[in-house]
Amino acid sequence: MTPAKNVEERVPSFIRRRILPIVFGVALIVGVIILATLILLRRPKNDKQQLVNRFFASSPECFHAPPVPGDRRRDKSQLKIANFNAEWLFLYGGRGGIRCPAESCPWSTTSEALRHLSEVADMIAKIDADIVHLSEVEDCRVLETLIQLIPGDHGYRPYLVTGKDHATGQNVAMLTRVDPYGSLLRTEKRGQYPVPESICVRKNDLGTMGITKHYLAPIKIENGQGKEYDFMFVGLHLLARPSDKSRCNQREGQASVLRDLVKSKTQGGQYVVMMGDFNDYDPHVLGTDGRKPVSAVLPILHGSSGSGFSMYNAAGLVPVKDRYSCWFDVNQNCRVDGNKERVLIDHILLDSRLNVKEAKFHHDYNPTCNDRISDHWPFSVTIKL
Repeated sequence: MTPAKNVEERVPSFIRRRILPIVFGVALIVGVIILATLILLRRPKNDKQQLVNRFFASSPECFHAPPVPGDRRRDKSQLKIANFNAEWLFLYGGRGGIRCPAESCPWSTTSEALRHLSEVADMIAKIDADIVHLSEVEDCRVLETLIQLIPGDHGYRPYLVTGKDHATGQNVAMLTRVDPYGSLLRTEKRGQYPVPESICVRKNDLGTMGITKHYLAPIKIENGQGKEYDFMFVGLHLLARPSDKSRCNQREGQASVLRDLVKSKTQGGQYVVMMGDFNDYDPHVLGTDGRKPVSAVLPILHGSSGSGFSMYNAAGLVPVKDRYSCWFDVNQNCRVDGNKERVLIDHILLDSRLNVKEAKFHHDYNPTCNDRISDHWPFSVTIKL
């Protein structure tokens, strides 16, 4: 009897090189899926979705508060905050329906996106705020890269809780020198529309609307003399197209969710600061262009005598000629043509108990289609503590 040949002699070489690795790879994947399924089945129902999200996450999370929050402000007698829609702060293609960098976004290549990131970093360093809200951010990886590009010993740490804007894949984020004492949260509540305060012309639109891009960040801040302020920072980016009457009711629905949130936090003793791209105009604080809203979003968020809270728009402390935050290229000629294209849709709303030392729009660049840091300008507010 002929001795049995070893495995390598009995199995053709192409099978060893091509087929076997595939078989082993498939077996490994199936094993991981089975293991994940078994873990899910053993978990309480409320924990399952969180585990699934983590299992399939493609970027690290950065919404957790540190065990011991730090305060890296240079001047403890004040708190400087900034609001900046940095326009498509992306590097890795995104996870929404729009790819970026790509021809579909302002930065067609990774090189262009990195240059944009570097310019945003320089702008943040120049403003030198203690807390910076950013709109149109891809994920935590981009924030880590941004922080590395900010010059000097800036003291910032990044925080972001992933939103649900599946169309663009954009998120809102925070860079801060004062760490939150609790992890960043978001609410899944939806507001019914039309709301009682509605001024929308389409009265028969019925539905509910949530806030796809936002975060809630609880931060305690001392003034250096023993007084502590318990803040709730609400960062947001509301539904786009402020003059589109078909979106009016939906954005008012979003505002109703925020109103209830502000009311509960204020009555709980916290100082609420709301900032971001509201995509709407404030009838009480008109911008340089003079545009008036078609919705009641900002009046809803200001509060009233019977609402249980009161907020004011810090832009009202800035002269009207300087009161603009976004370039709206009306005639599509790729350059800013006077005040009609300078609009105010990015706001910082403050608890009425807070006193502002300085409010400023940073119009340090003149954007065009081919050369701009962003199609928005930053807005900073210094609060006296």
